[in-house]
Amino acid sequence: MNAKTLGRGLVTMATITALAAVPAKAAFAQDAPGPAPAQQQEATPANKLDAARLHYERGVELFNEEAYEAALVEFQRAYSLSPSYKVLYNMGKLHKALKDFAAAQRDFTRYLDEGKAEIAASRRAEVQKEITLLEARVARVEVSSPVKGAEVSVDDVVVGKTPLSYSIVVNPGRRKVTVSKEGYAPASKVVEVVGSDSIAVELRPTDLSVSVQDQKPEKDTGPRNRAIISWAATAALAGGAGVFAYLASQKSNDLDDLKNQQQQNNDALDSAHSAMRRDAILADIFGGMAIIGAGVSVYFTVKAVQAESEPESPQTPAAGTIRVKTGLGSVHLVGTF
Repeated sequence: MNAKTLGRGLVTMATITALAAVPAKAAFAQDAPGPAPAQQQEATPANKLDAARLHYERGVELFNEEAYEAALVEFQRAYSLSPSYKVLYNMGKLHKALKDFAAAQRDFTRYLDEGKAEIAASRRAEVQKEITLLEARVARVEVSSPVKGAEVSVDDVVVGKTPLSYSIVVNPGRRKVTVSKEGYAPASKVVEVVGSDSIAVELRPTDLSVSVQDQKPEKDTGPRNRAIISWAATAALAGGAGVFAYLASQKSNDLDDLKNQQQQNNDALDSAHSAMRRDAILADIFGGMAIIGAGVSVYFTVKAVQAESEPESPQTPAAGTIRVKTGLGSVHLVGTF
């Protein structure tokens, strides 16, 4: 957007006149720059208005030089000294030219709210159209937190305090949302949004007044889970051993029946013997693995009990503690109750 295009709708020198017409009671939001502290006198409505007019004139000059960022700062200062709604229109135009769509929408909305009936119908329609177009270029973030009265910041700029009754309008891209309050560790989250997005973010700052001793650590469920899995696997192996032992027994009976026949078939005998032997071997393998699994399961169970019964201090064992002691050719379980 060049200066010629942007300047078609820019409120220029007419606003300077408007600044002078603003009543002194409503025109002054903060002190204008003055002399050094030793010589500084209390600012008066007149010199604040003069300062506002000076900043506005500089803004116009910088705008004509296409120094849009510097011009925007001058207009913002002029508005802070003498809040004329007409300056908001210029700020909205410059924010849009600088691709700060969220700020442009905010300026245009305030322009309509503050100008009310003083704004011509054609200008109001134009600005409303701008707001509608910008709505598709901005995103909205709804921030919530259980901590009341905490500051909410977007990209390190404070936008309000919890609980927020409105969504925050932001520019598209990666935005860092932070909730902070004295006595709490700040909570932050980076979100990526595009135009027309509407997302919700919940942030929970950590209360620093809660000491580490008061925060009970979560129990380590790893040992217990390993014991449960180990016993389940052992049960499966024992079940497999039982199944193959039963099959081997049935095939042994079939083999005996074949041997008792008057006319024996050697091929059938060999096949029945091989099937019986195979099932018996599998029963032995599964049984051996089940025995090993039982030993591992006992070990994991002891570890789980120890983890659940950790003493509060190294000097004083907790009640119900079980320990494993090994000796030459022996294993002992020692417990206190």
